[in-house]
Amino acid sequence: MQTVIIIAVIIIICIIYIIVSRRKNKKRKHTLDIYVNDKKHEFDVDEINVSEEYLEELDRKTEALAKENKEWARQFATLMSYQSNGIRLEKEKNTDGAIIEYEKALAYGKTATKLHIYNYIYNAERLVILYRKQKEYEKEREIIEQVLQSDIPPKNKAEFEKRLIRTNQLINKKNER
Repeated sequence: MQTVIIIAVIIIICIIYIIVSRRKNKKRKHTLDIYVNDKKHEFDVDEINVSEEYLEELDRKTEALAKENKEWARQFATLMSYQSNGIRLEKEKNTDGAIIEYEKALAYGKTATKLHIYNYIYNAERLVILYRKQKEYEKEREIIEQVLQSDIPPKNKAEFEKRLIRTNQLINKKNER
């Protein structure tokens, strides 16, 4: 008899729990919180009316963006394969091979439609260093000037400008001999 009473009490508690949780869910407000400059803006999602046309346009734009991202990823992967080969060859002390791979990466980066100089500036930096080691100052200057014509961050620009000054000094010194 006590077992039946305990089971009945458990069932009643479960039913009460289900009823209370349903009421809470009905009272719950669906909101979208957007933070702008650390200030919270709350929007009631249930009150937002969006047309089917707008949603379709949003889907089209999302698909287009996904295609662009996929193309960027493909181009970036190709660039990174050249760069990785250059790094590997440098570690193997194959400077000439590394230069060829970095040159390929730089040329590819310039012609790729989705890549920015930020994606391939490392290759230019390595080329400048390797050309300096081989005392090929004219090639070094050529790379530096190409990079300076690009939209690069101020920090990189200052570094390349310093390198250009030093490279020009070395070229002048070499020509005086």
